[in-house]
Amino acid sequence: HGLQVHSDGNGSGTILFDVDAAGSSRFRVKGDGSVLVGFTTSQSEKLAVQGDFKATGNISGSATSTGSFGHLVIGSDSTTFKNLSIDALTTTSAITVDETSGTSNSAVLNLLADRPSDGQDAAEIRMRNNSATSFARIVGVRGSADTYGDLQFRTRNASGLTTRLAIDQDGLVGIGTTSPEHQLQISATNPILSLKGGTDKRSLIEFENDGTGFSVGHDLSDNGTHDFFIHDRENSGTRLYINSSGNVGIGTTSPTELLHLKTSSGRARLLIDGAADSVLQFAEGGTVKWQQWMEADNDELIFYNASSEAKVTFLQ
Repeated sequence: HGLQVHSDGNGSGTILFDVDAAGSSRFRVKGDGSVLVGFTTSQSEKLAVQGDFKATGNISGSATSTGSFGHLVIGSDSTTFKNLSIDALTTTSAITVDETSGTSNSAVLNLLADRPSDGQDAAEIRMRNNSATSFARIVGVRGSADTYGDLQFRTRNASGLTTRLAIDQDGLVGIGTTSPEHQLQISATNPILSLKGGTDKRSLIEFENDGTGFSVGHDLSDNGTHDFFIHDRENSGTRLYINSSGNVGIGTTSPTELLHLKTSSGRARLLIDGAADSVLQFAEGGTVKWQQWMEADNDELIFYNASSEAKVTFLQ
């Protein structure tokens, strides 16, 4: 049976290599320089292999005179559905992992390493801009066990490459730290957390337990009003309100004085509870003019003037 080498007999310049009794060609070199392995019909690719393919060296594509680059497609030869495509002709991405032909499997990109210690970088996606130095990285860091890990996002500035955001193996998120101690921790010299709503829209921080809690925010009426409030969501009431003039309302969202206390029913009470004496001071331009004291020793209520002279004393 042996090996037979012959042309295809039609003048195309194709050389056939036959290695079986039936005379079927297993290897073809076509007149245009393309090579077919396992195919008996023409293919459009320069190298077409039917069956498994193994390469122990590099597979590379180089630039052509027009400035375009070579393309690598693994999987279907369709330009629409692929398992892996690098610089695919019909996509804008450089690498596509395609699982659209399936109905349940996810498209998976596996980056494998073997790191023995907690905190070691194990897998990375690096971003470069015409430079050998990356300007950003997404890094998988080994956790306290082989199957545990952290995720870190790093960017580079004049000070070098730094982790800006980190998610540890327990789901704790750190901004400016790789060792967060809480669900969200911001670490900086002067950390600022900014909540910016849309035009004439409120900004909120909500504290919730079992569907109820408090909201702390800005612009209570959602109409561009410059105010601050603490809202009781369970009882649908605003407990504290500060308007744009700096007036503080307790029990009211329309304070008319610097401090305005209001109840929906009954008396409005103000409690001053000191460990020793309790004092209420009245000042003008920063100078105290009158003071109202409750003497703890003898339970007396005394009014003092600016010279600390007792003018009126009420005995219990």
